Amino acid sequence: MSKKRDLVIGIDCSTTACKAIVWDRHGNTIGEGRAPLSLLMPRAAWHEQDAESWWLATGQAIRQAIAGVDVGRLAGLCIAHQRETFALVDEAGRPLRNAIVWMDERARSVLPSLDRLFGGERIHRLTGKPLSGNLSLAKLAWLAENEPHMLRRTFKVVDVHAFLIRRLTGRFRTGWGCADPMGLFDMPGKRWATDLLACIGLGPAHMPEVFPPGDVIGEVTDEAALQCGLPAGLPVVAGL
Repeated sequence: MSKKRDLVIGIDCSTTACKAIVWDRHGNTIGEGRAPLSLLMPRAAWHEQDAESWWLATGQAIRQAIAGVDVGRLAGLCIAHQRETFALVDEAGRPLRNAIVWMDERARSVLPSLDRLFGGERIHRLTGKPLSGNLSLAKLAWLAENEPHMLRRTFKVVDVHAFLIRRLTGRFRTGWGCADPMGLFDMPGKRWATDLLACIGLGPAHMPEVFPPGDVIGEVTDEAALQCGLPAGLPVVAGL
């Protein structure tokens, strides 16, 4: 007789910690875990993280949450995360530099040029986001000016969700609601904004595939299952 799959696991990889909670269909908490994350400040008002720590903390939180849980009952996994934070990665999903965190203020210097080039109102209409230094768009423009060699080496620019999805499933994918806060997503068209990407020397091929929230976008690989304790083949759902 097949097992009843009546549990789900949610991950929240936020700024200071990664949390994992297992729920039943009635919303009752069955198990939970938490692992801290550290912020790095290489200069005043700069905020970075080691993207590898997201994966390590996620694994720790998951293992705590499923301790004592029959993982055969898990029906799926979904991820929420800190917004606007992103990492530059190679083809294997390995970080090329520290991730730049949403609260980082280095991109203020490029806002006037972005405003002249595109217009703040146009960016707002296209992406749903007012032009600000919090946007991944602005921080990538800063990198284009100050660390162009890093962008030339970049295979993908990934939000936290896409980074973890790559580790869990082997695929570079994310959800509309996760792409949206980056300030690079054409909200009416539900696709990456090619003209905004072009201004920083990138294109849609440098970004993860995007899917509606709730879509199954992959399954936990054998490798990720060994690292996290999850069952291989567990469906992974696009988050918000």
